[in-house]
Amino acid sequence: MRIPRHLSGPVAASVVLAVVVVLLAMSVRSTGAYWTETASSSPGQVTTGRLSLSTGTGSDNTYTFPGLTGTALIANQFKQAPLVIVNTGTEALRYRLTSAGPQASTASTVTITLAGAVGGTCTATSSLGAVSAFPTLASITGVTTAASSFRTLAPAAQETWCIRSTLVAATGADPAAYTHVFTFRAEQV
Repeated sequence: MRIPRHLSGPVAASVVLAVVVVLLAMSVRSTGAYWTETASSSPGQVTTGRLSLSTGTGSDNTYTFPGLTGTALIANQFKQAPLVIVNTGTEALRYRLTSAGPQASTASTVTITLAGAVGGTCTATSSLGAVSAFPTLASITGVTTAASSFRTLAPAAQETWCIRSTLVAATGADPAAYTHVFTFRAEQV
């Protein structure tokens, strides 16, 4: 049987449409889950706690470090101070530095290098200890991402970092004045 030419277009379109509808119906059915899983567990104890990391004054996880405020420094002069990090929560936590850098408070741009060590003596002129707190951030002009390793603190434990800021250059208003901003991430162990 031969289909007249003037009917073959509509018939072909109808066949294609029917095939598409059948395929769609099959694909919707094939995405359903054909299995289920159940499990039982014995009763246990659920405890809650509080995670809290303190680095001094600041809001949330960001800390402005007044001990490193830069004023009247000359190029290649450094300033360093201890930063005490305390777990003030009720659970052990791990933390790391996620960003740090200068924040100018005058109409100037400062370029600094930031370095830090865990523990050791931290006076205005002492050498940094052997254990690095974070990779050195060299010649930065603003808050920059820092990729430090996680460190662990038990509840009520503390750790001291010695932070050194070296002024590399300053342009604009003289003398340049700036503070340092540090951002930390803390999470449950």
